[in-house]
Amino acid sequence: MNQSKQQVINQFNQGLSKSEIARVTNLPRTTVRRWIKEYLNSKKSLPEFEVGQRVEWCLYGRFDIYGKNVNGDNHDFGTVKSVKGSLVYVEWESSGKTLSACVDSLRRADKIEQSPEVYEDVPLSEVAIPKINHCTHQEAIDDLRALAEANPERAISRNWYRVHGKYSESAWGEHFGVFSEFKRQAGIVLTRQQHMHERNIAKHVSADHYREMNNVARSYGDKYDKPTNKRYKQAIFVSDMHDKHVDPFAKDVLVDTVKRVQPDVIILGGDLLDCPEFGRYNVDARQWDVVGRIKYLHEEILKPLRDAAPNAQIDYIVGNHEFRIIKHLADNTQALRVVLSDLHGMTLGSLLGLDEFQINLVCKSDLAAYNLSDQHKEIAKNYKVYWDSFVASHEPYGKSLGMAGISGHHHVTRIHSLYNETFGAYSWVESPGMHKLDAEYCHPKWQLGFVVITCDTETKRTVFDVATLSENFGIVGGVFYERRITK
Repeated sequence: MNQSKQQVINQFNQGLSKSEIARVTNLPRTTVRRWIKEYLNSKKSLPEFEVGQRVEWCLYGRFDIYGKNVNGDNHDFGTVKSVKGSLVYVEWESSGKTLSACVDSLRRADKIEQSPEVYEDVPLSEVAIPKINHCTHQEAIDDLRALAEANPERAISRNWYRVHGKYSESAWGEHFGVFSEFKRQAGIVLTRQQHMHERNIAKHVSADHYREMNNVARSYGDKYDKPTNKRYKQAIFVSDMHDKHVDPFAKDVLVDTVKRVQPDVIILGGDLLDCPEFGRYNVDARQWDVVGRIKYLHEEILKPLRDAAPNAQIDYIVGNHEFRIIKHLADNTQALRVVLSDLHGMTLGSLLGLDEFQINLVCKSDLAAYNLSDQHKEIAKNYKVYWDSFVASHEPYGKSLGMAGISGHHHVTRIHSLYNETFGAYSWVESPGMHKLDAEYCHPKWQLGFVVITCDTETKRTVFDVATLSENFGIVGGVFYERRITK
């Protein structure tokens, strides 16, 4: 036997699996399997029988390695009367007759012999190493614990127990099913419930930094409120500008309308930032322009709005895009490190221009949401009720609150007529977006525009004036606007 083959056999006898042996010896797995099979076949020997022994017969000699008959009812018991070569003459208990049987189809009834059929994937330890084939639940646990305590430096594997354990796999398997559960019940590793408890602790610890960011975000909830005593109050709702992707014509119409109306509140309905660098869509890192997008938000969107209405309250509702960006800010991810290298001292307030332009942040959601489904539920909490008359949110979950309202996110104008006893007939408006319509990923149903809202704070009635803009013109409050096309 060559040296490599002997090494394979030695490691197999030590309890290593075929995969482990192939990895250690750097031999093909097929070669390892073939050598082990040849070795097992060389260990086979026909059982010897004596006159007077009680034997069991099985059709075609099909006993498995655990001594179980794999042919169902095709077996019988009897007493050996004589042995002639490979034939054994047995008096069978079922018929009382003495008939011959081939020696390799018999085994001693009082002792499980090695099966004449050798299975390729059966370790030698189950065939050649004597094992006890019956045990109680507690006996199996005691044996495994004793081995673990005697070998504290070793990780007890299934194959190692096959070699060093007292009981066969069939013995402990009927109590525990799989070896991992055997170890759990023996107290060698954590139980499923203990492991789940540890994972839950780790899960919550991993989100502690998000909860700190929650406190920062909520501190801006009403920081820059500007209340007025007027009965009729106006707000302008605009959503989904997506920083550099905003339609310039729609943006100009919005700013001019704000300047004319001088609303009490400007409601930024979320997704003013796009920042695909932080989204689920892969963006080539060489094309990142996070800093450019943030500066565009500040200089081309927030500043013009604040300049147009210096006395207006501005509320910024966190949408799904801002939610992702704030989480990245809390994580200090690689994408945010790019920002931090250019904008030193980046905070949530400086990221969204909250302090510079005196903006409230509507962010009631828990940033520690663990999966996409939880995140959607948390984003649904980002809403604000104005003058006890209507609610504004990024996504239309606020419809369940039973009052007039407005939302963005879908870039499409929809008006839902609703009714309840408190408000009577009222509307829920889904606002159009402000995203360019010529982008290749835009849906053909997307629309441009914003909404002017007028509210009677005494009767709690609200009127929504949806300003929808076409590709080349729009009319807002009786003022005609036309897109200038430069060639």
